[in-house]
Amino acid sequence: MLTSKNSLNSELLLATKFFTANENQKLNTFQINEQWRNLEITNQTRLVVVGGKNVGKSGLSQYLINDNIRKFKKILLIDFDIGQPICGPAQTISVTLISEPIIGAGYLNDYQPDKCLIYGDKSIMISPFKYVRCIRQLIEFCRSNDNYENIPWIVNTMGYQKGLGLEIICLVLKILQPTDVVQIQHNIQSFNFASVITESFVNEFSFTFFNSDDLDEISKEVFFTTHVLDSIVNNRMNNLNSKWISNASEKRKLSMLAQLSKILNVNQICFNDVTPFVSPSERIQIVIYNEDISQHDRLPNFDLLNGNLVYLCQSFDDSKLDSNSILDCHGVGIVRAIDKINKRIYILLPQSNENDDNLKTKVNVLAIGNIPLPSEIIFNQGFEIKGKLPYVTSINDRSFSNMKYLNKRDIKDCF
Repeated sequence: MLTSKNSLNSELLLATKFFTANENQKLNTFQINEQWRNLEITNQTRLVVVGGKNVGKSGLSQYLINDNIRKFKKILLIDFDIGQPICGPAQTISVTLISEPIIGAGYLNDYQPDKCLIYGDKSIMISPFKYVRCIRQLIEFCRSNDNYENIPWIVNTMGYQKGLGLEIICLVLKILQPTDVVQIQHNIQSFNFASVITESFVNEFSFTFFNSDDLDEISKEVFFTTHVLDSIVNNRMNNLNSKWISNASEKRKLSMLAQLSKILNVNQICFNDVTPFVSPSERIQIVIYNEDISQHDRLPNFDLLNGNLVYLCQSFDDSKLDSNSILDCHGVGIVRAIDKINKRIYILLPQSNENDDNLKTKVNVLAIGNIPLPSEIIFNQGFEIKGKLPYVTSINDRSFSNMKYLNKRDIKDCF
């Protein structure tokens, strides 16, 4: 057990803060809703978790996996949450075969998705049709894989509960054909779907944005059991004296930093210590998903890649790619430099994949999404770097300033 002195020394060394849960200080630690224990899982279960934003969908998904992994040995996690996925980088959807418990935040576990597709944005409203196309392709992959046939499927979804979000959820259920839907309800009604998502509700739902001419799944009927559970957040809001709050953008940044940290091995401190992988530029295509980049700048321009966060993608044909293209994603990396004279691209790859020659031959597309390279990486280049960086403004990055330790009164004022 850490003493106060040891704890303080460790905090200084790790530049972090330790909290101990006790009677006088209740923290936002993981909690189990007793209703979760009543959910029965079989090897033919195809369970979809739905609900509004921040009601605990990811927590329930992880609990169901961890609670049943010993029994089934393997469980399939299908993650449709492009904003805060359990596994894989943000702005992607993925399917991952889980064989061990997921401890803590999913992005801190070294699970590599079996298949990952890049959507390229953190909002499904940017391109709803493309989002549905990605889901269809991922589900087709799952159904074609014999290894997934006799194991449970746990499906995590986005938190859009109104308007087009409700229509997309109904369409996803028609495409997936689940056996069970778990709907998590917040005690604040505006956080929830307007109706309980039952099979009759989905079968009778009137689609307005999508139609059967575009998607033949709309005419399919679904048959599933709905389980309505209370959100564990309800108890936290009522019982905690204080709470650690972070917004979605901060969580995405932490997730991306965790993904990029895989570039470093145990003996490396900064990214300048890593030897980049060199790829001929003529075999690499560029896809820009970032809507803030003008159409003129979207033309093949390798300067856009330089010093940027990129998704390592694969295209299976030689057709011209654009922001509507659906690509396999093999992780994220950083373009370290561009050699225009010798036509080479220097890329920092995750260490777990760097020695995989298959990956180096697979990646033929570098994609830029709507998440920039975290500024912490730019401004912390290593002890040997002196002075200001060229073309970089030295600012006081307060992106984490909204993450704070709030008391009960502060939490009440947030709603």
